[in-house]
Amino acid sequence: MNHRHSRIVFVSLLATAAAVPSAAVCAQTAQTASSPPPSAQTDTAPDQGLQEIVVTAEKRSTNLQRTPIAVTALTSDTLAKAQVRTLIDIQTLVPNFQMGQNSGYAQITLRGIGISNFVPTAEGAVAVNVNEAYVSRPIAQLSGIYDIGSIEVLRGPQGTLYGRNATAGSVNITTARPTNDWSGYGRATIGNFSAVNVEGAVGGPIVDDKILFRVAGFVDRHSGYGRNLVTGNDVEDKNARGVRGTLVITPVSGLKATVIGEYYKENERSAAQHYFGAAGLSGLSGSTGQPPVFVQQGGYAPTGLQDIANVRDPKFRLRTASATGIVEWTSGPVSLKSVTGYRDQNSLTFESIGAGSNVDAFYIAGEPAHQFSQELQAHYDTSRLHATAGLYYFKEYDASIPGAVAFPGRLLDPILGLPPRSPDYLVDGEIGGSIRTTAKAAFAQASYEIVDRLTFTVGIRVSSERKKALLYNRFDFFTPYISNSPYHNDTPLPAPTPEGPKTFKSTTPKLGIQYQLSRSTLAYASYSKGFKSGGFDVTTIAPAFEPEKLTDYEGGIKTTLLDNRLRLRAAVQKSATVAAE
Repeated sequence: MNHRHSRIVFVSLLATAAAVPSAAVCAQTAQTASSPPPSAQTDTAPDQGLQEIVVTAEKRSTNLQRTPIAVTALTSDTLAKAQVRTLIDIQTLVPNFQMGQNSGYAQITLRGIGISNFVPTAEGAVAVNVNEAYVSRPIAQLSGIYDIGSIEVLRGPQGTLYGRNATAGSVNITTARPTNDWSGYGRATIGNFSAVNVEGAVGGPIVDDKILFRVAGFVDRHSGYGRNLVTGNDVEDKNARGVRGTLVITPVSGLKATVIGEYYKENERSAAQHYFGAAGLSGLSGSTGQPPVFVQQGGYAPTGLQDIANVRDPKFRLRTASATGIVEWTSGPVSLKSVTGYRDQNSLTFESIGAGSNVDAFYIAGEPAHQFSQELQAHYDTSRLHATAGLYYFKEYDASIPGAVAFPGRLLDPILGLPPRSPDYLVDGEIGGSIRTTAKAAFAQASYEIVDRLTFTVGIRVSSERKKALLYNRFDFFTPYISNSPYHNDTPLPAPTPEGPKTFKSTTPKLGIQYQLSRSTLAYASYSKGFKSGGFDVTTIAPAFEPEKLTDYEGGIKTTLLDNRLRLRAAVQKSATVAAE
């Protein structure tokens, strides 16, 4: 069965550099202590109004005002001034971009389209790429933002050049690169709730013009915004840190290799479920008219929205490690690029779900995962023709282990018509599994200026994804929950149920036309498709769900006015999404 819906979105973005700089479009000169980024660069002489912004949204460097895509570019200086520490903080800088988190999982939405689930193994509709390598896991997309060269947010399906899970758009993050001059910076911020944020970087040449390096790191901490009234401990605190090393080697002219390694760790009492009132007494349709069970049994709930009253404290832990290798070769109009990425992670989410002070019920889940990706690109650029072609390979293991729900058996006994069990014990429910994904794709896109100022673009991507799963699902009202440590499930797992393999194939084209009305004004229109693969839901045992597909029609105009002091970008967009069950 197919479900289809359409929407129209109007977008406009305005900035005046001379009087009121806008963080979303006006790129300020980078701090002298920080290296210039490889994308979203700025280049304008003093007193000439707005600076030119160079982006890599089409996998090549182009002027933002002459790029026929709805894209917002944020430079390192913009991010520093806005005190951006995670992707959530760019919401006020990027139109149509919303982001939050639930249980530590990122929920990114572009133009109203985003992730619909927040459990391990779920995938979003907005691709996040760090240094051109895709970050598959939503829980890893909330790691710290520090020492960044640029962030580019592409709105609309990017199914041709970016591929999997870019149905709504793409967020491309590029970290700062070392230069041939020694540079560095240090920044510290303190605030209420004992908040401390420290960030710094240093880099320069090991061998002039040949070998450059840069090291960056950060620490972000604050005490809890609330308190667990039962244990007396703070909750919703922050304790995150990360370090990154970058090495750039240029052995000969035209050949460059970049190696980036990064480690991130977070460990705190966060991701708590907060009590907002008794639905049973709300009078709404379907309400029971009875107070919550924990009240009936003599318990209490917090009155402060940031506080909780649970037998156990919440817990959130995340560790990620990544390595990215980029090799680039250029000779005249031809260039080749290889992007290799590896990511490894593990996480723990522990949430009390009893709401009240006397109900020891909780949910525990982990998400160990590792992924490998390889992309090969070939580019050909002349004054009129710009062509890109490539091959893509992706392999991932992702799991929800452990995944369990535990709650007192005495809560079930009245429902089952049984006498109260004595002694009471936690009843075990097992939910989870593992998913293995292999994705392959070939893509090509070319833009040709047929006559002066009139350019046509055509592109296509052919993709194939294969998935298989091992799923666990058991609710046994009489099996005790076993744990040998506070945040670990040691209950023997039931026999897994295999599902798949299942293969999903797609073809995502792009057609575009652009006309340079004048030196400062571009008009464009495009037709494109996006594809989000089907897969398996680890919260149930069921066959694979089908893919989500999106067709997008867009038209826009970009212009610079008032002697290069006012920049306007506007777009109108219509999309139709088809999700099959």
